[in-house]
Amino acid sequence: MKQFTGSAFIAMVALTTIATLAIATSSSAAGRDEVDPALGIYFTWLAGSGDFDGASSESSNSYVSVDVRPNKHLGVEVGYIALGGPGNEGLHLGLSHYYEANDKLDLTASLGHGFTGESDDSLEGSWMTYGAGFVYDLGKNFGFRGRWLRLDSQGDTYWAGFHYHLSGFLRDSRR
Repeated sequence: MKQFTGSAFIAMVALTTIATLAIATSSSAAGRDEVDPALGIYFTWLAGSGDFDGASSESSNSYVSVDVRPNKHLGVEVGYIALGGPGNEGLHLGLSHYYEANDKLDLTASLGHGFTGESDDSLEGSWMTYGAGFVYDLGKNFGFRGRWLRLDSQGDTYWAGFHYHLSGFLRDSRR
C-alpha cells in the first residue's frame, strides 16, 4: 500500500479524534444501567459495482468492515476495500451518522477517507469519501445494508450486503 500523504494523515487524525470524543461523550452521558440495544460492534460485508475513471476499476467491488456504534447516532468504521483491479485495494476509515426511521430501519450518511495501493491505470492512492445508505434489521443479530459511496474525484460505488451485530439487539426494546 502507498505511504500516507500529508492530507491522508490529517484526515486519519481528524477521524480518530472525532471517534474518541464520541465514545467519551456517550460513555459519560449514559447511565450505568441504561444501554441502547443498537450499540456495539458490527461486522459488515458488502458487494457491488462502481463507476470509476480507471478502466481496471470498472468491475465488481467488495467491502468488509468492523463498525463500532458508541451511541445511537454515530458509527466509526475501519474496513478493507477492494475496488475491482490490481492495486485498487486498501483501507477505508469512516464515520457514519444514523437516523432511526422506524423500529427496523436506519438511514445513514457517511464521511471517510480511503487509501489504496497504486498501479498503472488505477485509482489515486488516497481520497475522501462521502455517501448515504440504509440498514434494515432482519432479526436479532443480522441486518441488510445498502450503500452509495462517492470517492472524491474518482467515481461512485453502489453496494448491498449484510451485517452481523456481535451482541445482538431487539429494536422493539429501544428507549
